[in-house]
Amino acid sequence: MQKYIFMALIVVTLTACAEPVSENRPVTLEMHMVDDTPGALESALAGNVPDDTELYSDHDNLPLLVNKQVKITNAHLKDAQTDFSQNYEAAISISLNATGTRTFCELTRENIGKRVAVLLIEDGKLWGANMFGQ
Repeated sequence: MQKYIFMALIVVTLTACAEPVSENRPVTLEMHMVDDTPGALESALAGNVPDDTELYSDHDNLPLLVNKQVKITNAHLKDAQTDFSQNYEAAISISLNATGTRTFCELTRENIGKRVAVLLIEDGKLWGANMFGQ
């Protein structure tokens, strides 16, 4: 039997940040599934936000409807550091611990083709939202 070791490294680009990135800012990381059900976003924008979802804006200030169930949190982090993306934009490089890596692998495997929102929240306010799996 072969054992495979996976390490998840995720880079979150912070294009929407009005303030400089600081390693000393206490920011909560959460990953949620995006609700792409046809008509759900339009209904939420009209004021009918389902109880199991929340309405945010992404890094381009576009509306984003996400499921409230948190899939990955700060508890799953092994390390997080300020960084720069390949396009020289401010970013955060995130390494997940073993539990987080396993959860992330399951999340992506079970949701191929679906979007995942990476939310950075500071003092209860959304600081940035990026998506992958588009």
